[in-house]
Amino acid sequence: MKNLGKNKKGFTLVEVILTLVVIAIFSTMVIPFFFSGITSNYVPIERLKESSFLNNAMNSVVSDYENLSTKDASSIIEKVSNFSDNYGTKCPNCTASVQNITSVSGWKLPSTGAVLVTITNNSTKETLSHVFSVQTY
Repeated sequence: MKNLGKNKKGFTLVEVILTLVVIAIFSTMVIPFFFSGITSNYVPIERLKESSFLNNAMNSVVSDYENLSTKDASSIIEKVSNFSDNYGTKCPNCTASVQNITSVSGWKLPSTGAVLVTITNNSTKETLSHVFSVQTY
């Protein structure tokens, strides 16, 4: 019976319970931090994809304007007015507005005027604008 008291290998029940309580408290603080990142990590990727659609559409409008034989206001207005037909595949959630401008406070425009094209992504409410100078021949 003397050997029974001297054999103290292992942990006591109190030490095991205290360790489990500390691990539980730590995990309740750490798990929500990692879980929120896992569940919402797709949001920036989707926003970037929607922004690229908007940029692709505006790049197509600029490219079409540069390839026009006559760079007058009516040709670009006509193309952008039919945005869904001409550029709908580039940005399916987008709409466009076009405005013929002759003067804007603080801007130095060509004497022939300019055309302001604004494309709006309806899902993100992001807008992109471009001013085209009008050339007359």
